[in-house]
Amino acid sequence: MVISTIDNFEEGSILIDLYRSHNKKIQVILTAHNEEDGLNLYKQGADFVIVPSTISGEYAGFVLKKIEEGKTDFRKIRKQEIRALEQDLKGTLGVKSLKVDED
Repeated sequence: MVISTIDNFEEGSILIDLYRSHNKKIQVILTAHNEEDGLNLYKQGADFVIVPSTISGEYAGFVLKKIEEGKTDFRKIRKQEIRALEQDLKGTLGVKSLKVDED
């Protein structure tokens, strides 16, 4: 499996070609700067493309909905996000799921 967080279309294209030339079945996960680049990377054969602005917008909407439903509040979200940022600074792979701590 190849995972790249570099949001450069040309480099993503090179990674697809390079790794697939050695292993046609390898899974390639890339990051795109925008939706257009994301779609083009999919067309080139990427298995999954992360578009940070899209994902962050979806996550923000998810969190705001949970707050509106009374399932959490900004204090809890703030604490959770600070913890995740601190882990990221320490180099911990803090993979977030769309989960909000609820009481």
